[in-house]
Amino acid sequence: MVDHALNNGWDNTLGGFYDEGYYFKDKPGCTIINKSKNWWAQAEALNTLLIFSDLYPNDSNQYLQKFFKEWQYAQTYLVDHEHGDWYAEGLDNEPQQKTALKAHIWKATYHVFRALMNCINRIENVKK
Repeated sequence: MVDHALNNGWDNTLGGFYDEGYYFKDKPGCTIINKSKNWWAQAEALNTLLIFSDLYPNDSNQYLQKFFKEWQYAQTYLVDHEHGDWYAEGLDNEPQQKTALKAHIWKATYHVFRALMNCINRIENVKK
């Protein structure tokens, strides 16, 4: 699933995973139908890419490179460095999110917190 997402829903230019893709009957491959990059998918991607870099050391260069690109994406387009928290969608495709409410019924902080704590723990264990 991770490789499928990287091959079909990953933004090779800026990083980040698109929100939705679809396989149309009359078109080859997957077509991105929603270019939004929601906060929780990006947080979970950080955690997953770092886990995969450990699980598959022969491919870790790919996963680790994508982890760093995902981290740069989050820092550039999701993290509100002035007021804190993450925007609900990446500002690259949803610039109106800069002034939108950051909290809503579907936005829970556990995705970001858990993903970042897992990344910190994994990185700290590598240092030991």
